[in-house]
Amino acid sequence: MQIKRINLADSRGNALSGIELFLGPTEARIMRLLWDRPRSLKDLHNDMVIGNNGKALAYSTVHTDLSRLVEKGILRKAINGAEVIYRPIHNNEEVFINAVLTQLDIALRVNFNKRVR
Repeated sequence: MQIKRINLADSRGNALSGIELFLGPTEARIMRLLWDRPRSLKDLHNDMVIGNNGKALAYSTVHTDLSRLVEKGILRKAINGAEVIYRPIHNNEEVFINAVLTQLDIALRVNFNKRVR
């Protein structure tokens, strides 16, 4: 049996790698910035003014993606006075490994009724 390699690229043909395989481009960029240091929504938005596609990102877009990352259990919010500070729960390697294991578990369960964990 020959296995054909899947082309993992974004809509512009740029190769995807690492965390971008499991998160959207904005979520992946947010995570890269937060792994560098925790930030407030305002600071994060200021650091992301120019998005991956060359257009300015809306404040609400960054807020929505932060909320989704909190819901996914990747980020934690902490109140610091009047600010909410976002910080990763896990490092980038742990998030990537967990995402790979989750996808493998889903594939095995759907196709072979087996579990990874």
